[in-house]
Amino acid sequence: MLARGPDDECHEKLACVQLCSFCSIFVDADGSFYLNNGVTSGILSNEPDLGRCLGGREGNSMWPIIHNPKGVLLSEQAKGRFLKAGGRMKVLKLDAQGVPQSWLTLEEAVLCYAADRVCWEAGERIALFRGGINAVSGRQSVITVNSIIGTFGTPLINPFDLKPALTNEKLFIRDHNMCAYCGSQLSKEVLTREHIIPTSKGGADHWMNVVTACRSCNHRKANRTPEQAHMKLLFAPYVPSLWEDFILRNRRILADQMAFLCSRLPRGSRLLNA
Repeated sequence: MLARGPDDECHEKLACVQLCSFCSIFVDADGSFYLNNGVTSGILSNEPDLGRCLGGREGNSMWPIIHNPKGVLLSEQAKGRFLKAGGRMKVLKLDAQGVPQSWLTLEEAVLCYAADRVCWEAGERIALFRGGINAVSGRQSVITVNSIIGTFGTPLINPFDLKPALTNEKLFIRDHNMCAYCGSQLSKEVLTREHIIPTSKGGADHWMNVVTACRSCNHRKANRTPEQAHMKLLFAPYVPSLWEDFILRNRRILADQMAFLCSRLPRGSRLLNA
């Protein structure tokens, strides 16, 4: 059960956080969260500004409810982190055959559900959105969102034509934050993108010509090839697969999303040992 209203008999309020004079966050015994403003329920997880609660607005407004299976109680300090985390949560969008297409925000995923473009679901239910009241039936519209969705339509990504965008963040994750020359594992602040064949000598800024290097090794190698600098590469570069690229894109990937993508990684992927 993702959410319960404040009038349900089984409701047990374990914690309450006041957002403003109208809105409060409640935590149920099962770990569900909801926002009670006297009009409807739903936690504004995508509202980073705590001073801008939606108050009594109804109509077309959608109210997301984020499930917390561990039943963590909200403290005043955790309130902002919880709201922001919900806003950053992503849904893995696949085509009907299970090929990754994009990472969606919760709101973008809701649009897929509302347009009947979702053909199958996987993973866990991570959010529930409540909308307006139907004038005929008197029922409130509800959309539940899973962490992984398969969608109808023409795929935008062909896995055989994929050329993953090269960024330092992706590169460092690919190489486990390890310098390819000295083997030190360091924080990203002291790591650099190192071109095996220097760009001044015709080397390309491409996955197969770059490795992670610490600043010291990058400076020592300078404008030379590894052979010229007598610096041996500890591991070879490679181009991430489609599934690896989707893991590298999302810094806050959920466990079920990670399991789905890892099950399709090539056998030699470094991410399998991350």
